[in-house]
Amino acid sequence: STSFTITNDDGDIVDLLGNEFAEATFSITVTADKVGPEVASIEITGETEFTVVFTKSVNFTASNVEVLDVDGEEIDGVSITIDQDPDGDNTKEYAVDFAENMAGETVLIMIEDVKDTTLLENKMADFSVALEVTDKTGPVIDKATYDEVENELFVFFNEDVDAETALEGANYYLLNGTTYTKLSVDPEFINGSDTLVFELTSTQDALVNVASTKLFVIGVEDVAGNEIDPTIVNTIQVHSVAVVPTFDTVEATANDTLVVTYNEELALVDIDAYRVGVTSAQAMEIALEDGVTVVTLTFPEDFFLALNEGTAFTLSYNDETLVKNLFDVSPSDVETMAVVDKIKPEVDTIYLVGNEIEITFTETLATANQALYAFDLVVTEDGDELVAGVDYTTTVSGMVLTVAFDAYDATAEYEVASKATITYIKDDATVGNKAVVFDDAVLAEIEE
Repeated sequence: STSFTITNDDGDIVDLLGNEFAEATFSITVTADKVGPEVASIEITGETEFTVVFTKSVNFTASNVEVLDVDGEEIDGVSITIDQDPDGDNTKEYAVDFAENMAGETVLIMIEDVKDTTLLENKMADFSVALEVTDKTGPVIDKATYDEVENELFVFFNEDVDAETALEGANYYLLNGTTYTKLSVDPEFINGSDTLVFELTSTQDALVNVASTKLFVIGVEDVAGNEIDPTIVNTIQVHSVAVVPTFDTVEATANDTLVVTYNEELALVDIDAYRVGVTSAQAMEIALEDGVTVVTLTFPEDFFLALNEGTAFTLSYNDETLVKNLFDVSPSDVETMAVVDKIKPEVDTIYLVGNEIEITFTETLATANQALYAFDLVVTEDGDELVAGVDYTTTVSGMVLTVAFDAYDATAEYEVASKATITYIKDDATVGNKAVVFDDAVLAEIEE
């Protein structure tokens, strides 16, 4: 606190009647704001966005927020964009767009290292919450196909649809030129509730020409009650050609493991169908995830290790007839797909070498941002946590991450672990796979 005095020695301060102002002293007390901000509210506002409101004005950027799956793992396709105060000009409310459509899923939102805009920059406690992303978009038709032998019309939606509206034949029309013909039969679901089939009458079968007939659809809702926009499918495809199963993704997730995701559910999968180069898989597991078949193939130990060094691998078919979908159709015999490196580097050993700690990983690490790797670590000296970037720094050479100390104590015990979420440590693959978390502290001992 302090005193503030107003004087009128020269008599210059007078009121409207000419009365001079007398001297006055005021006591001023300044109280520093030491209260950290908090999250006042947070809500999902779209399939790719949420809005967060803080109790105070804060500095908030993309580096302060992560959107993860419910297990705390990264979600492919997520990138953060932040708009300050979408409805005004204060710095308490922010709209966060995370790019990837997560409708129907639960996401884990983590907000860290947020500071208010006061002189003291009071820091908010880390915040996390799991929120369900509500489906707000109507269904979309992926394709329509026609089996000219069985006189069957198939409609494929991009999501599960409501039986009451989807199985109502009156919502579907054949469109030839400008003539709309309402389908007189109701369809049935096949393969779950996102695909349906009409067994057309001979009269309506005669109206289908795969070269020119279109399909018009209205009134169909998804299971969340969102209605399709009136839709014209411009091309009804030949069924036997349009439903050929294809690879969606082919990813190496470990040095001996390949995960193959198809574009649909399969009825037959045989291990002898596949090869990478001239090498066949040794074991296979099959799963149905989100309506599509996922095949996990095991190859010889360290078979995909060279991916990290830039060697290319390609998945091909030995015999495509050993794979069939629910329509008894096999893939193309010439289909191939390059293997994408999704192998995360893991800690192999942690040793004390001289006055430094060497952490050896299973893959070569990226050297870009190697100094920031220190902030992914928790390093303690006799139980006391050291400050990253101050008490220790990090460098990388090949597979080895070296921790160098500002003031090494030869009598102390040093333990090292990672934080619960890895942000910076990653391999030098094109996609930059982040390291596997190693959050159980390991005592750094001298290598024998």
